[in-house]
Amino acid sequence: MGDADRKFFVLDTNILLHEPFAIYSFQEHDVVIPMTVLEELDRIKDSKRDVARDARVAIRALEDIFKDATPDQIAEGIVVGKEGGSGTVSILADYEIKETVQAFSDKAGDNRILNAVLYLQPSAHPVRWCWSPKTSTCDCAPKGRGFAMLKTTVLTS
Repeated sequence: MGDADRKFFVLDTNILLHEPFAIYSFQEHDVVIPMTVLEELDRIKDSKRDVARDARVAIRALEDIFKDATPDQIAEGIVVGKEGGSGTVSILADYEIKETVQAFSDKAGDNRILNAVLYLQPSAHPVRWCWSPKTSTCDCAPKGRGFAMLKTTVLTS
C-alpha cells in the first residue's frame, strides 16, 4: 500500500472498551490514540463495573506495544501487526494542541478527542474518527460546527 492510501484512525475510548484489541485491526494504517483516551481508560479501570475489565485489557495491550519505546517513538508510532505490516499505533499528546485548535473549547473528553481529530485533519493522509455506536450523538457536534471534512467510521463487532 502506498502512502497515498494510508489513513489515520483516531480511536475513541468507547472503541477500546467495546473491543480492547481494536488497535490491531488497522493492518496498513496508522492508529492515533489521544492522551485523553488513556486518561479515560485509567479512570474506568478501577471501577466496579464490568467495563473496567475491558479498560484493563486495552491498557495492557497498549503497554505491550509501547514497553520498550522511547517517548519520541511513541509519538511517531510503533509498527504493529504481522511481519511486514506498515501500520502504526501512536499516542497524541492532545493536551498540547488546545492553543492551535479551538473548535471545541471546553475540557470535556469527547471535545478534546474531536480537537485531536481536527488537529490531524490537515495532514497528508485522510483522518477517520472511530467511535462506538453508543456515542453516536458525538457525531452531530462536529458537523454542527461546520466541519464537513471530518470523516467518521463506525466499528462494530
